[in-house]
This record gives sequence, C-alpha cells and structure tokens, in this order.
Amino acid sequence: MRILQLIDNLNPGGAERMSVNIANLLSETNNKSFLCTTRCKGALSRHILPGVELFYLNKKRTFDLKAFMRLLKYVYKHRIEVLHAHSSSIFMGGIIKIFKPSLRLIWHDHYGNREYDSKRNLLYILFSVLFDRVIVVNNKLEEWAKKHLLLADNKIVYLKNFPHLNLNINHDGPTDSVQIIYLANLKKPKNHHLLVESISEIQSELGDIRLSVHLVGAYQNDSYYKSLISLIEKYNLSSVFNLIGSVSDPSKYLLKADIAVICSTFEGLPVSLLEYGLAELPVISTSVGQCSEVLDYGKAGWLVESENIEAFSKTLLHVISDRDDAKLRALKLKERVLDKYGANSFLVQYLKLVV
Repeated sequence: MRILQLIDNLNPGGAERMSVNIANLLSETNNKSFLCTTRCKGALSRHILPGVELFYLNKKRTFDLKAFMRLLKYVYKHRIEVLHAHSSSIFMGGIIKIFKPSLRLIWHDHYGNREYDSKRNLLYILFSVLFDRVIVVNNKLEEWAKKHLLLADNKIVYLKNFPHLNLNINHDGPTDSVQIIYLANLKKPKNHHLLVESISEIQSELGDIRLSVHLVGAYQNDSYYKSLISLIEKYNLSSVFNLIGSVSDPSKYLLKADIAVICSTFEGLPVSLLEYGLAELPVISTSVGQCSEVLDYGKAGWLVESENIEAFSKTLLHVISDRDDAKLRALKLKERVLDKYGANSFLVQYLKLVV
C-alpha cells in the first residue's frame, strides 16, 4: 500500500504525534509511507524515520489553489492509494478525492469535544459523503460519528492511539523532592488552572517536601496564558511552576518526573497519557474522553471529576505521600499500555481498514 498521512503541521500535539507515529510504523512494514504537512513542518519532523517521505505543502491561506494543485500532482506522481487525513486537513483531502475518486480517503478525528461544537461540525458532516473510513479515538466520538456522518456505521471505527518512546526508566529520586509533569499545550481545554489551584490547597501540608511542576507544551501570550501566570503569582507559586514550552521529545522530562497529571475538561485519547504509562509514572487524570478506560477505571491510576479542585488536591496529596501505592499503579498502567495500546495491535487493525 502507498499511504499518505495528511496533517496541518508537525508542531507537538496529540494528532501531530499520531500522524508521525503512524507514518513511522508503516515505513517499517512492506508499505510505502508518506507524510504531508499542509502548512508547516514543525519540531516533530525531526522524529520522522528515513523510510518516510516528507512533503511540505506550504499552504498560505484557507483556499490556496496553488497548494491544492501541488498536492494533487504529488498524489498522482507517487500513486497514492490511501489518503489518511488528520483533523481539519480532511477538507483538503476531500477535494483531492473529488479529483481522484479511486483514492481511499480516511478521516482521523482526534477532537474530544466534537459533540458540543455544532458550528464546526456542519462542514465535516457535509464532507463525510466523500469518506471511505473514519477513525475515532474514543467511544463518544464513535457515537457522534455514527449518528451524524453520512456513511455506513461499519465504516466508522474506534482505533486506540499508541505511543512511541524509548525510555530507560529510573524514578528512584530523593524522597524530599517531588517533580510533577503535565504534558499538554497551554490552551483552555487542558485546564492547567486546576493544577495550580490544587497545589495551592496542599502547600501547607507538604512539610519539608519540595515540589516542582513542569508544564511541557507550547504557549502563547494570550488570555489563557496570562490568566494562568496571574493565578500562579496569586498563590506565590512562581518558584514551583516551570513553563518549559514546546518540545519535540518529552523523554527527558518524563524520566525526571515522579507524578504525571491530566487536568483537561475534555479529551479524545491523549497520547501523553500513554507516554506517562511507558514512563512508569503514577497518573492523576480527570475522567474525560478515554482516560478512564486507559487507567482501567482507577485501578491503574487515579480519576477525578473534571474541575473538582478538592478531589484533585486530596488525590495529589495521597500520591505524594504513598509512594508504594503510586509505584504499584504506575506499573499496572505500563503493563496495560503495552498490552492494549501497543503499535502492533494498532497496525493489525489499521491495515484491515485500508485494504
């Protein structure tokens, strides 16, 4: 098979990581793997394996005829059989399909809040007459797609994300120091504010324990960033919180961490959660998207209702205090990720979709 992954950019993010992971995985099989970014390459491009052919489209505007013609020419030149479009890149993929009807078009929907975003959904619904398959990353997205999209239910499949990290684990750090990692771009659904509020609640109960929080993800000087900084300063936590920014490989931060968190108000199936599992980190997550399933409904981590500061605070204090329980659940999560969210399992199911 000659399969092209289509994505807007390769700046670090969940959908972007999955496009790279899939392209790399396919390149290690007998399939010919291509990856096209419609707008810009981004930092994740350095993690693309030599067997993947990368094409940079340099799209300048929403309707860019020259960029479209370049992509159409590329699809014909390389005899692309399957176009796997991630998120909003499906619109360009759909137009390509009109000009090359034999192309098999797959839409990969990563957007965890799809059911509540009616304005954005109309175009996806209209374009779905062109889709050959739809891949979704959680059960709610599957329900929404089967209810609204204009293709048969058996063409819509929930396919679990998979991580790709090589880590040499050693989390036996000093007992008087705890490092927390939150791997997520700084934007509204990720709700970093919950973590700040929760830490402010437990500060007086930590005694001699030194707390350090690493926020690893892209940020801009927008209202979300400003409100987060203001909240950190309000609680005098500037020495605790470290804004790392965007990184293409989070491995070194995962290896230094003792606890990992997800504070989102909605999610799909976050790749970061799977990476936490591979890194053998105890995880506290809000019960959104597919997080509950990944954490085995609390057996392989801790689940807290979204935006519940009191519950998140108490859980965080417990994980800091009880390292034996933390280590036990971290190991359970790693076993679960390797067993149920591995690359081989994904590949077998994926190839059945594209043939």
